[in-house]
Amino acid sequence: MNDDDLRRALALIDERRFAEAIDLAADAATFSPIDYPVLPTEFDDAPSSVARALALQWCLQDQQVVDLLEPVVEATPDQALAWLVLGTAWFWRIGTDDARPGRALECMQRAAELAPEDPFAASGLGLAQAVEGRRKAALVAFERAAALAPDSWLHAQRLAEHLAAAGKTGRAREWAARSTELAAGRSSGWLLLGQLLAETEERAEALECFDRALAIDPSSSEALEGKVELLRQDPDAESQRALVEALRDLLDRLPEHQQHFHDDRWRLLGRAHEALGEEAEARAAFDRAEELATRSLAEQERKEAFRSFWTSIRKGDRAGVDAGLAAAFDLAEHDPTGDRDPVHAAVRSSKGKTAIVDLLIAHGLPVDRPDGTGQTPLMSAASKGYATLVERLLSAGANPSHRDRSGGSALHRAARAG
Repeated sequence: MNDDDLRRALALIDERRFAEAIDLAADAATFSPIDYPVLPTEFDDAPSSVARALALQWCLQDQQVVDLLEPVVEATPDQALAWLVLGTAWFWRIGTDDARPGRALECMQRAAELAPEDPFAASGLGLAQAVEGRRKAALVAFERAAALAPDSWLHAQRLAEHLAAAGKTGRAREWAARSTELAAGRSSGWLLLGQLLAETEERAEALECFDRALAIDPSSSEALEGKVELLRQDPDAESQRALVEALRDLLDRLPEHQQHFHDDRWRLLGRAHEALGEEAEARAAFDRAEELATRSLAEQERKEAFRSFWTSIRKGDRAGVDAGLAAAFDLAEHDPTGDRDPVHAAVRSSKGKTAIVDLLIAHGLPVDRPDGTGQTPLMSAASKGYATLVERLLSAGANPSHRDRSGGSALHRAARAG
């Protein structure tokens, strides 16, 4: 959701208009329910604090949810919904500086114990178990969720995805088909079913599913890719014509800076034109493929040098960092392995933190660029208790009031770090 929608939703929450806030957040959501751990909306009997936390969770304010509900579950540990929402918040924190290993699973287990007939509790437990690598137990939980809510497309599709990941293609297809029956207007279900049918070489049925997915969501590159892979296997003229159209559609969607990753697609387009006897079009496609392959090689060399620069930052190698700063890199690019900018990477490195941060600041690099969770280098330094780095960053103009996606600030992290 954009900043305006978020502000409106948070204002509604402050006015205790929780249901309205959830409706607004749901309408403005940029995530798919299938990608989100738990999104219950029934909370009429929930205490005010839990209803507030649920509304905040819909707005992706995970840290606020954690701060609100940890005391609640400690004081009244028999509230299943509180554990469920808290578990969702901790699930969303996995991979961040504030992650608490195993806490999402603990919360989901408690919710499932308190509400054994709640499909969301079962599904949430499954997701937490899957993240912890307990895939067999997770599959049992997803099976239970689907059994508890036999008319829910969400639980059917989630079970299908995890059955597929476990190599149980036949059963995965059954549940994917069930999800499309329950929600024929959702492209993700048709995409999943098409992918499963393609695995078992049921080409005509798979193509139909990909077409259904594209009819619902024309922007689905995954469905288009699936269609291309099937059409390329069929040499007849009708399929080759359809392949040309699908490839043109796919390549037209790619921004110019991503084209060089797809020289193979241009070669495939050239071969399809050749099969149709369209020599001029084939030659143009092959020429484009060669141009992009040359560009791709240069890009690979640039990325290798860029990766070396990041490695130097992490190792505290001043000479390597100096060489990188002297090169013509776009230093606004994030770390290819961690979604961090150079200053952020230096703050989190194991060696030479202060010297490398000083060098980057002296070179004029920005000190407040947030990462994917909204955290700035100052927030990372504060969470680790790096007092010297905090002082350096503040002196360089870092904003101590910046808040991340969960609503936390550098001050919050410093307080938790002690």
